[in-house]
Amino acid sequence: MPKTFRFGMSFAIIIGFISYYFVVISTNQFEPSYALPFHLCPLMQLFTLYALMKDKRNWIEAIVYPLIIGPTLALLFPVGTFHLGGFFTYYFVYYHVLLILTGCIVLWWMRFSTTRKHIISGALFIFVCDLIALPINFLTNGNYMFIGAPIILPPLAYYLTLFVFVWVFLIVFHLLVKGARGTRNYVKAHLNV
Repeated sequence: MPKTFRFGMSFAIIIGFISYYFVVISTNQFEPSYALPFHLCPLMQLFTLYALMKDKRNWIEAIVYPLIIGPTLALLFPVGTFHLGGFFTYYFVYYHVLLILTGCIVLWWMRFSTTRKHIISGALFIFVCDLIALPINFLTNGNYMFIGAPIILPPLAYYLTLFVFVWVFLIVFHLLVKGARGTRNYVKAHLNV
């Protein structure tokens, strides 16, 4: 990955975390049940930050689908810190757009050449994040990754629905990317771009 991209994104992620925790702590709003970085997007930020610092492009490529899908859904259906207003709303939008931008840039560098392995690695990443959030939810009485307490439906149906939605979103997004790659190749071949 280019050094400027690695440095710029790393800097943006670090500044975001520092700003967020400065505001949370200085305004006495730190609450372990929601202020820790154990939702999918903050976990992706930490993972991406580590991958950028270690120049592990293949790690970011492995989660390229969740990097785009998760934050997009979060922006479409905002919950959590978004509703605290002011700085928290801006930060919520900032770090989700940052993740989408990172995912789109990496997908572009990959020339939209993804495989079914990206569906599997994306799902595994999400399920590992669930396993990380599970004990944190128990210890903090939180609802990280929305697995602490069902939002809708009875517990079993809720968790099965989440499981199915993860796979459906990843597969549908994969098909969209494959279509984009086909369009890109068609345009390139016929327009000499």
